[in-house]
Amino acid sequence: MEWQPIATAPKDGARILAAHTDAAMVVYWQTDHTVDDKPGWAVGDTDDDNFFYTYPVAHRMPLPALPRRLAQLEKNDADHG
Repeated sequence: MEWQPIATAPKDGARILAAHTDAAMVVYWQTDHTVDDKPGWAVGDTDDDNFFYTYPVAHRMPLPALPRRLAQLEKNDADHG
């Protein structure tokens, strides 16, 4: 897998691996309830009023698939939850 420009990232809530400054982080596109009231890439952390912090990122890559055993456990949980 290669790093790709963030402009190619899905904005459907799917989590992706993104490059932020000098670190990689798992993010998703958040359209509302953000600290600065603008859509952006969020990691799920919020301020005291439960508004999402967003981060400027320039590159992304898809997350790898879960190992087969973990994927099966998640499917079983979803089927029985």
